[in-house]
Amino acid sequence: YLPIEGLNAFNKATAELLHGADNPAIKQHRVATVQGLSGSGSLLLGAALIEQYFPGAKVLISNPTWDVITRIFSTMLEYHGPSTDFMAPKQLGWILRA
Repeated sequence: YLPIEGLNAFNKATAELLHGADNPAIKQHRVATVQGLSGSGSLLLGAALIEQYFPGAKVLISNPTWDVITRIFSTMLEYHGPSTDFMAPKQLGWILRA
């Protein structure tokens, strides 16, 4: 079995890929990484992090989504489809731009 934080080599490679191997934060051991078990397990880790460090922050998930995801998050964003035309993000006052 892997340790609770996941495979150390994978975590190290992920941090270096995201931040750059020469990044001072990497060299000074200021970057923490964990490997989540499955998609929902990883979302749960992310939700716990957001809840602890950003109290009151909103995390929206698409509707439809997997049933297990609704047990982690409580607010849903209507999924884009032929009939939705991105109305939910417009109604919330934001939309992602490329």
